[in-house]
Amino acid sequence: MIKIKLSVDEIVMILKNLEINSLTQILKYTDSIRQKNCEIDYFIEQCSNEVCPDCKQVCCINRHGIDGYHDIIFKLITGIVPITADLMINYDAPCQYLSEKGCILKRYDRPYRCTWFFCSETLRYFESGNQRKYRDMTTKIAEIGQLRIVVEEQLILSVVKS
Repeated sequence: MIKIKLSVDEIVMILKNLEINSLTQILKYTDSIRQKNCEIDYFIEQCSNEVCPDCKQVCCINRHGIDGYHDIIFKLITGIVPITADLMINYDAPCQYLSEKGCILKRYDRPYRCTWFFCSETLRYFESGNQRKYRDMTTKIAEIGQLRIVVEEQLILSVVKS
């Protein structure tokens, strides 16, 4: 894997100057990620609706709800506006995007570490339920992780080629 750390401004400039073929290929990967997210969202939300309301210790905390470097790159590529988080809120406080009805952000718009964090109660719920859906979900989560790496690598390779 190629490791290069670019600034947000450099990423924006690269995206503006990408050849149409390179951008089309990258967007195919991001569309696949979006589709996989949609396919498993209902299963995860169903679990959250069962487990989270009775929870005594909120695991949706600010530290997980702030975009990291790779989240920002991915969002810039896909045209999603990176989250403007209030960094003055304690990292261990309940997430600023958590409402009484759950997260106010769509799963696809959330930071990666937020989207795929499951507490032990949630994992028990998944494991005790429909095993086929659980296996499908874990497979898609792994595929999404790999596709995010491919998206970044394709972006870097596009830069190297030009």
